[in-house]
Amino acid sequence: MIATIDPAKTIDEPQLQEGPSLARTQTSFDTGDGFSAGSWLSEPYTEQFDAYPFDEVIVMLDGVVTIRLEDGTETSYGPGASFCIAKGTPLTWVQDVRVHKIWVIREDV
Repeated sequence: MIATIDPAKTIDEPQLQEGPSLARTQTSFDTGDGFSAGSWLSEPYTEQFDAYPFDEVIVMLDGVVTIRLEDGTETSYGPGASFCIAKGTPLTWVQDVRVHKIWVIREDV
């Protein structure tokens, strides 16, 4: 299976409340067994995770997100940056501006 992720199509998705974020999600690839990919566009928000719910690879298209770890370490990622978050990682996701990203997720089903 091969799929194209077209971030421009994200704006066509309905804007939904996902936890504390108001976001649009486009899923372009889903194997049905916990592996999926797509794009996500979200308005500003902050969310604390006691344990991040899945493994995720992120490529930032627009905006800036700051990841704050339990030890106080903060790293910010902007357009063109890519990073990974391991399932179970305690962190705070902070975005003060609209963020558009491509995501690849592996989760338990």
